[in-house]
Amino acid sequence: MFEPTQEELKERLRRAESEEEKETLMQEYSQKMAKAQDDIEQQKQRKLRDVRKLLKEERLRRKKELFKYVFQQRTASLPLLFLSTEKHLKAVAQHIKQYNMKTLLNSFVLNGHKLRFHSQS
Repeated sequence: MFEPTQEELKERLRRAESEEEKETLMQEYSQKMAKAQDDIEQQKQRKLRDVRKLLKEERLRRKKELFKYVFQQRTASLPLLFLSTEKHLKAVAQHIKQYNMKTLLNSFVLNGHKLRFHSQS
C-alpha cells in the first residue's frame, strides 16, 4: 500500500485549484495517516501479545522444571527416610523386648520366686 508523504501532499496542494480540493486532499491524507497509525498500533499489540505468550510459556516451563527438581529431591531422600525409620522401629522393638524382659524378671523377684540359671559346664 502506497502512503503519500508530506512532500507529495505539499505538491498536490500547490496544484489544487480550489479550497474544496485542498480540503479534500488534507482529509484524505489525515485518514491515510490515521489508518497507518492504526496499523502500526495493531502490529505493536500483536507483538506484545506474542511476547506475553512466550513469557507465559517460559514461566510455565521453568515452574515445571522447578517442581520436577523439588519432587526428585524429595523422592531421592525417601529411601533414606525409610531406612532410618526402619532402624528406629527396630531399636524401639528391641527396647520394648528389653523392657518386657526386665518387667518379667522384676515380677518374678517381687513374687518371691528365685530364678535359677543353668550353666553349661
